[in-house]
Amino acid sequence: MKTSIQQIGLFQVLLAFVLRGNSYPTGPPVTADACVSMQPTGHGVDGFTGLSPYSVVPSVDEYTPGENITVRIEGRYLGFLIQARKEGTTEAVGSFSNHPSGTKRLGCPNGDSASHSDRTTKNNIELTWTPPSEKGEGPVRFV
Repeated sequence: MKTSIQQIGLFQVLLAFVLRGNSYPTGPPVTADACVSMQPTGHGVDGFTGLSPYSVVPSVDEYTPGENITVRIEGRYLGFLIQARKEGTTEAVGSFSNHPSGTKRLGCPNGDSASHSDRTTKNNIELTWTPPSEKGEGPVRFV
């Protein structure tokens, strides 16, 4: 069973960890607060709250449970944290893989995430996201 991405608004960008000058040199801390709120902690700055100049672009318009899709984060940035969440919850679903240089898997308490792993500038990175293999997960949103 395929789930439409456009019909459910799957990919809405909320890259709260995108910072203009500060990022943890090895990625954000794995804390329940940071993973759930998606806000930077310990940076001495607030998360970016303006109109995002970045976008998340899926390789397809719908996903099939268990079948990989490519997720591209377009733009120029230093730090980020991204999760695929069940619509209307803070539960992260699926898993990220194929982490390019400067990124890593982040094992958040609320589910699998991906983040930066160094302070180098990132440009248009691509990650592989695998939706859960169980049917019935329904709409998800990248946060």
